[in-house]
Amino acid sequence: MKKELHWTRRTGDFCARCTALLCFLIWAAALVQAGRSGHGQALAAGLLLCLPAGWLMIRALSRLKRLGPAKVLTLLTLLCLVCKLAWVLWAVIEPEMDYKTFWDSAQALTTQEVLQGGRYIALFPHIFGYAWFLSLLIGMFGPLSLLAPVTNALLSVCGGLLLFFLVNRRFGFETGCGALVLWTLCPSQTIYNMFVLSEPLYTTLLLGVLALIALFADRWKDWGPVRQAAAGVGTGLLLAAVNFTRPVGAIILIALGLWLALIHADGWRKTPFRRSWLLFCAALAVVYAVAGGLGRQYIAARLGQEPSATAGYNILVGLNPDSGGKWNWTDSDALTQANTADRSAQEVQEEMLELAKDRLFSGQVDLLALLPQKLAAFLGTDDACTGYAVSVLRHRNELSFLCNAFWYGAIGLSLIALLHVVRTGERSSVQLCILYCIGLTMAQMLVEVAGRYHYSLWIVLAVLAAWGARLLPVPGGKTKE
Repeated sequence: MKKELHWTRRTGDFCARCTALLCFLIWAAALVQAGRSGHGQALAAGLLLCLPAGWLMIRALSRLKRLGPAKVLTLLTLLCLVCKLAWVLWAVIEPEMDYKTFWDSAQALTTQEVLQGGRYIALFPHIFGYAWFLSLLIGMFGPLSLLAPVTNALLSVCGGLLLFFLVNRRFGFETGCGALVLWTLCPSQTIYNMFVLSEPLYTTLLLGVLALIALFADRWKDWGPVRQAAAGVGTGLLLAAVNFTRPVGAIILIALGLWLALIHADGWRKTPFRRSWLLFCAALAVVYAVAGGLGRQYIAARLGQEPSATAGYNILVGLNPDSGGKWNWTDSDALTQANTADRSAQEVQEEMLELAKDRLFSGQVDLLALLPQKLAAFLGTDDACTGYAVSVLRHRNELSFLCNAFWYGAIGLSLIALLHVVRTGERSSVQLCILYCIGLTMAQMLVEVAGRYHYSLWIVLAVLAAWGARLLPVPGGKTKE
């Protein structure tokens, strides 16, 4: 029995090292693609400055800690609030493109029981989630021009506090504060808040899911069955809310399953572990499925038609070698031609899926050439926000450089943490972040890709970069862990 337990534990350590190594290779490949695509100066600046900047950040937080944890956390929270609000109050932009779709749909939902002209949302039902959330705010405060940006700023602050909670539980107060500082100073995340978009909402909800799972991982031994089931119910509801605004819920479920089945394989031989986690996961899965089904029924009722459950168009675009897997007019025109009044949204998306299959098996798609292009578009830069805001930004080039340099610096610090996991076989809930990064990247290699879609990966980078900064040598020749 002891021999089998030892074997399963070593298997878990090995799987933890493998996931960290795969994540390391993904980020390293992204840096290589960045260098090849003409961002060498920002790449050099980010990698050269990340080590001293990370060391200084942790050093400053160590000294600031003398004020007391409550005062330090309050101070950093206020700093985050000021930074996020200052930007959205200073940089105001009119909604355009997808952002205008969100805003117009939200306003329509406040006045129409059944949304008129909701076919586009039926084709892409994740749009409904954020539009519905925004419609609730419009119902309370009216269609104020700053409603969405200010809400995004407040959501960013809530996300920063959840991030602190997530990191603090495993890596300590200074590392948790470091993650909050990185979250606060991240230029792209701050700039995105000025738009009417769903990223701040679903990322905050995603942080809530990860924080609840991490809390359960720490406390399941002290909780009875009722609290364990309640934790699963809460996590399931939050995950359903994530999926309501961005279809990434399945990635989290798969990550949780792999974390428990492979990395914690030894735990399943212990009855208390097995009983507690099965109860938690069963409650999570049931609530997630039921809430998802009710959500789809509600969307259908508000749209007056069934929403599609197939992402055929996104896969078709993702397999377009001419556009590098990004949005293009050719596939957009194909969707327009297929989207006739006599067909349901599901039938249209199924036709798009058939076109995607034909494209994949036609021999026209060179995956070895396409995937590096998509990886570069997805992770190679972090300055897409400046392009969306070009109409109001006077120093776009400088801001693009800042966004990219900060991105590459955070990746550099994250690589240190990932190497540490490869060496030690870290199996804590930080592995969920690593698995989410791998899962989201793999999904983007299949569907339509854009730089904005990596927004939620700032969770992963903030956790790993703060940990990487904490691992840097300190005076006296020791390394803090």
